[in-house]
Amino acid sequence: MKAVRATIRLFLSLVAGAGLALLAERLGLRRGTAVLLGSLVAITPTLFLLVVPRAAHVAFERGDLRRAVLWYRVLSLFVIERQARGGIRISLAACRLAAEEYEAALGALAAVDPHALDVAGLSTWHNNRAYARARAGRLSELDEALVDVDEAIRLRPDVAGFRHTRGVVLLGMGRTDEAIRELDEVWQARATDEIDALLEAERCLDLGVAWLKKGETDYGRDYLARAARMAPAGHWIRRRALASENVPAAST
Repeated sequence: MKAVRATIRLFLSLVAGAGLALLAERLGLRRGTAVLLGSLVAITPTLFLLVVPRAAHVAFERGDLRRAVLWYRVLSLFVIERQARGGIRISLAACRLAAEEYEAALGALAAVDPHALDVAGLSTWHNNRAYARARAGRLSELDEALVDVDEAIRLRPDVAGFRHTRGVVLLGMGRTDEAIRELDEVWQARATDEIDALLEAERCLDLGVAWLKKGETDYGRDYLARAARMAPAGHWIRRRALASENVPAAST
């Protein structure tokens, strides 16, 4: 479906460019100038829809959330398809999650029509909503969060990050042993879905918190130290790992 839409968009751009070139030539412009003008009109939308999403993604990966949000908002001004607009809103919500603005992320996700999303978008929507509820500490909504993340995993069982979210939800529910098993599954899944450094740092943070809750101080602090080493300076994972290292472990 995406390929069909892209083909239609390209065809319409070419038609518009050719029409403008003919009009410009009739208005007295030289043929070469008219063709150049028409070509620019034809390729500009396609280039825009290739360059801007990439720029937004690169900014997000680098942690430049303000620039990522700016690019996504610019992109939203030129996209009218419901599915694509839903994807942009999910990306904006992801920027909120990365900034620890969990309530704002939930608000952004609430504005998305899940029925307009493809499988990749829908699974991400379910996962991000579950993650935001768990990180926001919405204890009364954790049962719903578990349903959300289970649906995300059903749709995309190959995504290791979804298993991590399930571990976060279980940890919030007080099901610590299950959370540890789930977070270990993230590591086992790396053979099919390589884990990036930031996800691994967050996994170590959550495992550290889980082991401290069980009273296993050495395990817990070892994982927290790993998380602090792996996370970039100033990142919330690093700050939380360092702070958690100083929290007394639960008594056994």
